[in-house]
Amino acid sequence: MSSTREEDGNMESNVGTNQHYVPQFLLNNFTSGESGQLYAFDKQTGKVFVTVPRNVASEKGFYDYLGENAVDSIDSHLTELDTTCAPIIEQIVTQQTLAGLSKADRTWLSFFVVLQMVRTRYTKEILRQVSRSIEDHILRLGGNPKEADGFEPISEDNLGQHFTQFLARSPQLVEYLIDKSWLLLSASEPSSFLTSDQPVTFSNSIHKDPNTLGLDVEGIEIYTPLSSKLTLLIACRSYEMRLRSYYKNIEWFEDITKHVQLLVKPPKLDRTYVEMMMNGYDTGDAVGCSSENVTLVNYLQVANSVRFVFNSTDNFDLVRHLIKENSSFVSVPHFSL
Repeated sequence: MSSTREEDGNMESNVGTNQHYVPQFLLNNFTSGESGQLYAFDKQTGKVFVTVPRNVASEKGFYDYLGENAVDSIDSHLTELDTTCAPIIEQIVTQQTLAGLSKADRTWLSFFVVLQMVRTRYTKEILRQVSRSIEDHILRLGGNPKEADGFEPISEDNLGQHFTQFLARSPQLVEYLIDKSWLLLSASEPSSFLTSDQPVTFSNSIHKDPNTLGLDVEGIEIYTPLSSKLTLLIACRSYEMRLRSYYKNIEWFEDITKHVQLLVKPPKLDRTYVEMMMNGYDTGDAVGCSSENVTLVNYLQVANSVRFVFNSTDNFDLVRHLIKENSSFVSVPHFSL
């Protein structure tokens, strides 16, 4: 089907085209060589193949949906967002700092991260799972899912509509990201960050329960790899506040002229690490990650990806190891009522 014009006449709907759920410009930051090669690991087959960004993390008509009178698509709107945000991310990657971002830049980047969280195959799989779980629950109660008030079972025919409606509500979450602490993490040689078909991931080192991964939950950490060497961490302000408290304690313990009578054994803190993190928060400059930190970010990519993990090299030893240790990494995380 050829593209059609929307009612305002300003934008093509891109119906039926090859549509990326991870933008090509983002995948380009994980390529290598003059030809822009991208290495991909298929979790289902365990095979590695060489490709280019335009050929992966996309599907024909991925953002198409059945409108009132015809098939339409939101792909053009997402493409417009990508076009706006690409130079902002390019600036961060090139300068390796968040310092030059304006308030508008942060708003657009927050918008980009929020949409990237939900615009993927992962969300479609979860919508299917949620619908099946609700249907099974209604059946267990002796009801008919097709006759349940306020519930419409999701099928492949109406999945596009539900997916589009879900994406339309996601901008409401932007405020939760803007108000958090932003930190730019860098991977030192030979380490590098992976990305995947679900590049925005969550963690919470305060609360281990998987139900504590909401955007407004204490301790939430949101990781978005921007390139093979840089990852944006948007986290609960409690981490920054705790770090600043640690820093004040270090200064207090060192001020022996004023507090000799109160001296106790100071906590085990790495002053260099604390100062480096403080500098990252205060200046926006990239903070060097230990290999363990890089592994954590990559672990989240492997665990949350639907099928494909991408790298600038063909080294997927970590991916193979993680899958061997936890076979559930091969499938989409399961949702249940």
